[in-house]
Amino acid sequence: MPDIGMLGKFLDGARTTTTALFILDALGPVTGEALSAAADDLVAQLTRLGPDVQTARRLITASPGPVAPAGQLS
Repeated sequence: MPDIGMLGKFLDGARTTTTALFILDALGPVTGEALSAAADDLVAQLTRLGPDVQTARRLITASPGPVAPAGQLS
């Protein structure tokens, strides 16, 4: 599972934070399942902060087509 040591630092100061965005990004050899497990763990840790914690998740995957070289994106 990916190291989320920075989460501890966030949680220490979370008492005054009302909104946060976490982006979990991975390249091989990390699998989609491992990334999903890391997201599950993050949600579990955040919901321990209190009953008002709300989470949402969006999965964005790479397109299966060829990747355009830098500078040639439309």
